[in-house]
Amino acid sequence: MIQEGRGLATFNVKYKAIVLRSFKGEVVDAEVTQVTKLGIFAQVGPLQIFVSRNNMSNSLVYDETEQIFRSTEEFFPALKLGTGDDVRIRIITTRRDFKDTFAIGILLRVDTVYIEDF
Repeated sequence: MIQEGRGLATFNVKYKAIVLRSFKGEVVDAEVTQVTKLGIFAQVGPLQIFVSRNNMSNSLVYDETEQIFRSTEEFFPALKLGTGDDVRIRIITTRRDFKDTFAIGILLRVDTVYIEDF
């Protein structure tokens, strides 16, 4: 539609948007973006999730030389958790500010290996 006397045009547009609104108790698949001795940071779209060392299995120990978590279980000796790995996380709390949303979670699964049922 052309606006008279102004030389401007307006258009009616229909679109679909994919949005993310996380909630407490939701289980999400995420990608690990950073590993520290305090825990891991993972990303699901725009949502950044922190999983504290205390919210992981006791069988995962931090390896400072490789900056990964390594399994001490005899059943999963090759299990490593590092940057770029896929994990399943249960969100226990979220925080929203003006631009970003952050969450804290519990680690449920690394790739296809279940850690614990919390």
